[in-house]
Formats: sequence, structure tokens, C-alpha cells
Amino acid sequence: MKIEFLETPSGQVSVVDFLKSLTKKDQVIILAALKNVEGLGFESPCVNFKKLSKGLWEIKISGKTDGYTFLFRYVLDSFIS
Repeated sequence: MKIEFLETPSGQVSVVDFLKSLTKKDQVIILAALKNVEGLGFESPCVNFKKLSKGLWEIKISGKTDGYTFLFRYVLDSFIS
């Protein structure tokens, strides 16, 4: 599964700026959780998912100092045979 965070109309991905503002411990926890999600999909441990609409999901991740909620859409991997 590939996660794509929402972009502003100008192409800015505000999640990146937000992640940079967090403590290093929370950055490590969140980035590791997102990597697990990309590798394991919806079976990923320690995160909660909620479908909001077609293609739009909410993911909740607990950090060292706080809990975080992100909106994302996922793109299915395509296989060429």
C-alpha cells in the first residue's frame, strides 16, 4: 500500500511541515508506523484506521507525547503481467 497525504491547491503537503515540528521521538514513532502501514496495509499493528469516504481514510497513531490523526488516501499497487 502506498500512502499519499493530501496536498493544498499549491502543491504543499502540510503533513511534512507538521512532522518537522514534532519531537524527534514522535517523528521516529510516526514514521515507523507509516512505514509499517505501507508494508502491511490495514493489518499494521499499533494504528487505527477509519474510512471517511471513497478513497479517503483517517489514521490514528499514538506518539510518545501525544496521539496524532492524519488524513490520507491510499493507492493500490498495480501489477503488470
